[in-house]
Amino acid sequence: MKKIKILATGGTIAGKAASSTQLTGYTAGAYSVDDLLASVPALGELAQISGEQLCNIDSSSITDALLLRLAQRCNELLAQEDVDGVVITHGTDTMEETAFFLNLTVKSAKPVVLVGAMRAAAAVSADGPLNIINAVKTAVCAESAGQGVLVVMNDEIYGGRDVMKTNTANVATFKAPNGGALGCIVGGEVRYYYRSVRPHTLAAEFAISKVTALPPAAFGSSAIMTVLSFCAPLGLWNLCSASSSISHAHRPRGGRRRHQPRKLRGRSGDDSRRGRDSRPGIQAHPPRQKQPGRGHLLLHRASHQRQGRKSLD
Repeated sequence: MKKIKILATGGTIAGKAASSTQLTGYTAGAYSVDDLLASVPALGELAQISGEQLCNIDSSSITDALLLRLAQRCNELLAQEDVDGVVITHGTDTMEETAFFLNLTVKSAKPVVLVGAMRAAAAVSADGPLNIINAVKTAVCAESAGQGVLVVMNDEIYGGRDVMKTNTANVATFKAPNGGALGCIVGGEVRYYYRSVRPHTLAAEFAISKVTALPPAAFGSSAIMTVLSFCAPLGLWNLCSASSSISHAHRPRGGRRRHQPRKLRGRSGDDSRRGRDSRPGIQAHPPRQKQPGRGHLLLHRASHQRQGRKSLD
């Protein structure tokens, strides 16, 4: 029997409500990993289960430090011979971000499965217990090896790269609009129909074993210097701020409007010097071309020296 480690981080799957019919406004992360395992005794029939509480919070409160610690802890566990896979109980608000991050930073072909719930643990028709069972079944399935980080929700299996939450309450909230599910659980059996072929886990270019903090996230032209101050010591100059260009070139000006050509009132020295046709009824010079944003001008310092660098997807 395979050995599966369950890392608990909180979320709705460990949530507590005032009544069994309360589907909103409950407290996320109220039950421990031991409580979760005790509520689903059938897990012992699927694998040798052990639990570990990494944190117990609403996933909207997860920090960069916790995200990094989760990835590093997964790598530590998966490097052990007595661990065949990891199941992570997680809140659904940021599950897709965590799955994407782990898909690029976990360095193992062993299964890593994220699972959560849309209803609190004691709610009527709670989806958490069955989701955990399906997640463990997915983790022990031989076909899950090498698939990258997976998300199991509502009898469906998604790749960490493509999954996203599409609804705030529906149990069928997780979808992969660009690629679809990799597989599903039918009649209690794991069935795969597709494989994730984009670079992930062992094939990804990221290594975090020596990383102590994640780089800051910044948006817009006002944050360019913040990014540069972090990247400069690391030699990471080949960046491009598309958001700066977009906000500069497409700034709203009191609603959508088309360019209105001006009619020249008559010939003048200024018009002739500027190359305009001042004859009556003739359209003035065409609208000015939009200039590139500051991000394009600032963040290409050494791009000509790094043309051979592999692009990241």
